Amino acid sequence: MTFKELLKIEDRDERQRSIKRAFASYSEYIEIYDSELKALIVLLNLTYVAKENVYLLSRVSARHILQKYNKAHTKTLLNLRTDEVSWLHTHNLKYPNSQVSKQNVYAPQIDKVSSALNSANLPLMTGWSHNGPDVNKAKLFCSNFLYQGRITNLAFELRDHPENWQVFFIELGLTKTRFLDMCNQVEQIFSDKALPTNVDIHSKQVRFPYKESYCSITPVVSHAVQYQIQQYTNIKSIRTKDVMHSKSYNVGSLASSLGGHVSALFYPPPVWRKPVKFLQTIKNSNYGYFNINALADKDFIKSLDIVMKRTGTTNKLRRKLKVGALRKIRECLVNWILPIMDIRDGLDELSLEYIEPGSIFDALVNLPIDELNSLITPLSNELNTQLQLSRKLSAYSFHPALLEPLRSQLKWMLSYLASDQHDVQDSCDYCYIYLNSIRVESAQALSCPYLIGTPSLTALGGFSHKLQRNLQERLSADVEVECSAWFIRQYELSKYKPSPQINRFDRKKEVLIRDGIIDDYLCNMTMDIVIKLNMKKDKFKDIHGPNFINKLKGIIPKRFAGGSIYQPFYDTKINWLQVYSSESALFSVLSRLPKSGCWVAPSSEPLTSFNDMFEKIKINSKLKPVLIGYQAVEEPSSRLYSLEKYHCYAESLIGVAQFLNPITVRLNGQKRLFEDIFWQHYFESKTMLMVKYQRKDD
Repeated sequence: MTFKELLKIEDRDERQRSIKRAFASYSEYIEIYDSELKALIVLLNLTYVAKENVYLLSRVSARHILQKYNKAHTKTLLNLRTDEVSWLHTHNLKYPNSQVSKQNVYAPQIDKVSSALNSANLPLMTGWSHNGPDVNKAKLFCSNFLYQGRITNLAFELRDHPENWQVFFIELGLTKTRFLDMCNQVEQIFSDKALPTNVDIHSKQVRFPYKESYCSITPVVSHAVQYQIQQYTNIKSIRTKDVMHSKSYNVGSLASSLGGHVSALFYPPPVWRKPVKFLQTIKNSNYGYFNINALADKDFIKSLDIVMKRTGTTNKLRRKLKVGALRKIRECLVNWILPIMDIRDGLDELSLEYIEPGSIFDALVNLPIDELNSLITPLSNELNTQLQLSRKLSAYSFHPALLEPLRSQLKWMLSYLASDQHDVQDSCDYCYIYLNSIRVESAQALSCPYLIGTPSLTALGGFSHKLQRNLQERLSADVEVECSAWFIRQYELSKYKPSPQINRFDRKKEVLIRDGIIDDYLCNMTMDIVIKLNMKKDKFKDIHGPNFINKLKGIIPKRFAGGSIYQPFYDTKINWLQVYSSESALFSVLSRLPKSGCWVAPSSEPLTSFNDMFEKIKINSKLKPVLIGYQAVEEPSSRLYSLEKYHCYAESLIGVAQFLNPITVRLNGQKRLFEDIFWQHYFESKTMLMVKYQRKDD
């Protein structure tokens, strides 16, 4: 709907509400071309406070702004509003902490990153943040709208195209001289805009390696990205959550227009809160220890339909769909038989009285591994029988078009399970540190103001880098962390409202004043981390010995994503730190991780826009948005109060990661596991992000 169409609304109150909503910072931008005078009147009247109840299309109140003089400030009311152009920003330094004072970032030129999204993937948009009581005054010059298809605001228009607006200001009573003075003032404000010369005490700083030293970065929030996310809140296929700010007017124009309810993307890892105990939950009279839930998976049923009905308009498309469907069927069948394979791997944990002699379950558990191929026929019969017992799946049972495809997938599965994994010789060049079932409490699930769910992947890089420093400094070991992998076993999200500190005393009311309360999201996790070490002239020859492992336990970092790291509970008797120099030995452990967890793996999907990202997530349920790094809005330089020699302001980079079920990783085999799940840090002059690890022997 255009502004001209809003003006045609007959009911006065409805027209007032619609126009006010159209110029709100969170609304989709409205085209004002051919209605410039009316739009200017509305922008002038929006600067009044709500209690004055000014009619937005009133010429009288609009002319009052242009002509009246404010004795208290020795300025006209117009000049007071023009001053707010100084606080126009592309990146909001006061979000989420409004204590940051007298600073803003105006950086219209940001570099694009092919594997991630930032404000460079969006048109230039600006917001406002300064003193909370002045939020209405800023609406004249800082409210965004569309003009001839361009996203702009009055400040940009007076700077770039003043000739388009001169006649409308003059019609409302402003002289040509004062109009030109106003345009010069706006132009001067833009020419004087510069990044802050010092780091505010309330701004966060994060260290990253830079030029054989470190660079301290302050993350800043892009107005364009935050605005774009608000537009997705009403789309059902996109998941969002509110982050509440109790004093939103102090944060900025966008948060204020939303009443403090700012939306962030919500994509937690697909992990169960507690590990599944198959012996207690899956065994029943009809299905034994098979996981029937795997067969009820909607993707499994969809794949059966594709194979059975030969979906597709061309032969090439049909083959492509069939290959993808068979791959999904194979994955679900492994999931179906997984409880029995887990019992087989740990047979001593299962009382033999549960095993019915002569059953397919008995054969799968007790038969030698090289004889599993002989069970193809009885296992195929068992599968079709279980399909027949389900009302939802009975149509697929013993279907002629499915008998051979299902049998071939079962044959492949049993052959894979029966295949022998040959060990390799220990390497003197590298080893893997495996941290098993470590607990993290109160980690940051709000990885950046745009995203709630998985903690930032930079936390994995920071953890690995801290371990490398500890090895080099405390053990005098010449080692380098090449890459790291992350498996989440359990995940629990919690929301809380931290009580802000008291920062001033109100003498009139005689009360202590706190800053605004802001929602925060934390998570508790149980996770595994695998770290690959490149040992250059390492002094520790016996890396598997108790001395090295005990020393290693003492230097494991104690923090992850802002949370505290703890060992597994003592009664679990878990050997939580192990060292491997054989990839095959490590794979035999990693391939048996619980299906209730997931690997957080790199994705090779290029991203061109936010719509492109959400389309990919919709098609592939394994993909989820994550914070993968930062893009500097300036060249690193020295700045007062920086933690390091170099400092820069940087914008968060949103990428996508694959959340892979351990079954999928197990089926892909050892080589693919070590190629696909590891991350490494990537640094350029302005880019700091986590990317897929490239093996040096590739």
